[in-house]
Amino acid sequence: MVSRHDARAVCLVLAACLAGGCTSLGERIAQPHSIKLIDADVLAQMESTAGVEPGRFRTPDGVTLAYNMVAPAARGMTYTVSRDSGSMKTAFRFGEAAGAVPAAGTIVFLHGWGLDASSMLPWALALSELGYRGIAVDLRNHGSSSRAPAGFGTREARDIAALVEHLQSDGRLPPPVHLFGVSYGAATALFAEPLLRDRISGVVAMESYANANDGIRSFIAEAQADRDEGVHASWMRAYARWRYDSLAVERGLRDAGHQLGLDMDAVDVRAVLATTATCTLLLHGADDRYVPAAAAHSLADASPLVHYRELPDENHLSLPLRIDWLARPVAAWLAQAARGECEPLRLPPDPLVDGGPSRFAANDGATPVADAQAKPDIHSSAVAAPSRSTEAATDASAVPR
Repeated sequence: MVSRHDARAVCLVLAACLAGGCTSLGERIAQPHSIKLIDADVLAQMESTAGVEPGRFRTPDGVTLAYNMVAPAARGMTYTVSRDSGSMKTAFRFGEAAGAVPAAGTIVFLHGWGLDASSMLPWALALSELGYRGIAVDLRNHGSSSRAPAGFGTREARDIAALVEHLQSDGRLPPPVHLFGVSYGAATALFAEPLLRDRISGVVAMESYANANDGIRSFIAEAQADRDEGVHASWMRAYARWRYDSLAVERGLRDAGHQLGLDMDAVDVRAVLATTATCTLLLHGADDRYVPAAAAHSLADASPLVHYRELPDENHLSLPLRIDWLARPVAAWLAQAARGECEPLRLPPDPLVDGGPSRFAANDGATPVADAQAKPDIHSSAVAAPSRSTEAATDASAVPR
């Protein structure tokens, strides 16, 4: 998961690189790097409180994958979201494992481009309260995993398939097993399905691109787009637009493909979706500018096993934040998928329609509800030693439309 503020930081880094502060555009595309959204010391405290178990695995291709395991348990997690005049704030709190919860299966979480496994920690914690063991993986070239040629979902899918097979053989992935990916991680999950279809029961793909080159083009265009973020950011984006026009972007794509030995135009998830044998849920924000929803529409009718849900008030940066609204319905959908019931996602009305706040809490009822008394945001992350509870928050500025 990524806050609006931190996602904007990722995009500003890209804009700076486009403006000449990093390697060539082709190298930047071919050799992605990640940033951590949470201070290392705070993250270590959070993982210690939650009882996160780290692991490493070397794939047959020689890629070392780092991952974190979150056991299902009652930790008293609460997650609060509010939106006001286009801005969004999130906060979550949890403590040490305080009791067992009925086992529901395992979810392998796959993060977006430029992030790492810790960005999926709030999702893993929320769904652990509902009985799911979470495995949050650093994809190759991200986090603590090793450097290797990027595949924009294709090579990464082989890594994930090898990891799942390894953990299943060790008895560490209680069935049913599901994949849950965001953006780059969503494409990885979709490419992994043919490799794991006899081992997994469901796939949740949030904000996947349909084609790698098209996804990169739209991401660069949005990273270059001008918006009210201060003089320095506006100058940086303007210079990036001047230096990398459409012809320069196409050269960068060709250069990246050459470096990777990869036909980027052929990296297309539509073909794998058309032959899927696994219940698949596609989620997309109608206001997504990084991966426009129009591109995702081509995925919607790929197979009777694929169900597409477009959320009208969300975009590429806000949709992964909607744990308050989506956690319980997604968990219910995964339970149906495990029974072989490929049904559309059932969602209650959006509790943020009137601004919220809205809250997910482990001991709440079956659906999220607006909560006017929700805990206010804490503007710095902290661990309260006596109860070993952890609080973290983001204070996001205006979400672009």
